[in-house]
Amino acid sequence: MCAALDGFAELMQRGLGAHQRLNDLERPVADALMERGWCALDGVLDYEGAEHVREEMAAMYREGTYSLSYSEMAETGEKIWRPGVFARELDAESWRMAPTLVCFLSELMATLPQLVNQGLADASERAKTPMMAPMLCSTIFGHKLAVSVDDGAKYPKHLDNVTGGADKRKLTAVYYPNPGWDLATQGGGIRLYDALSPPGYTDVAPCGEGGTDRLLLFWSDMIVHEVLPMRKAREEQQLDEGVEDHRYTFTVWLTTENDLCLLDPRSPLFKLREAHYPSKG
Repeated sequence: MCAALDGFAELMQRGLGAHQRLNDLERPVADALMERGWCALDGVLDYEGAEHVREEMAAMYREGTYSLSYSEMAETGEKIWRPGVFARELDAESWRMAPTLVCFLSELMATLPQLVNQGLADASERAKTPMMAPMLCSTIFGHKLAVSVDDGAKYPKHLDNVTGGADKRKLTAVYYPNPGWDLATQGGGIRLYDALSPPGYTDVAPCGEGGTDRLLLFWSDMIVHEVLPMRKAREEQQLDEGVEDHRYTFTVWLTTENDLCLLDPRSPLFKLREAHYPSKG
């Protein structure tokens, strides 16, 4: 027990390097979020760190600690179950089985709010385009670990934050520790509806270029998206030894302290939301 706790404390003190890597990208992150509402960052963790995150998530799944995933309709409270997708949250004891993941979450929350808040202020000034400050909070957030395991596992088209009001989620951060994932044969990409002109969307793979990890950021209340069906590897498709054909994601929802920035009709991105959900405008 003491050795494990000491090891975790040492890891937290040493860190994973995500803080510096993210801060180095402040300007392109802010520009992308302002212009198109999303950005994808590859290599946020080094290969070893990303492998540790994936293995910790996989170990918890093998232990049977995930439950069948569902989404809850904001208006009615109805649960929509997701066949082939399992999810869980971290808890006070998760540092034992998932020390790297806990450390990574700590670094994300210590970095992303300030990075986006300051970056958007600077980007707005550079573009001479006033915009509502997101005022992301560094202490209040939601999160979910998920694993897709079956053919056809998907999430239908939706908004993370439909209603605003009591729902303060402003920025969605999805981390993909899926090295070597092949979008063409395995599917499972996320489709972001980011344009009004055809085709009207961009498909983003659940791994980075060259087999790295990937961190995807997008506005929770503006960017309509769906997760496309994944496909299990066939016998003729060779996977690396020891690699499961499961798709892992770690999602963090960052909240705002500025209610006026939620569902803001003055935002150029509001038209994207209206195009898919006119009744939710």
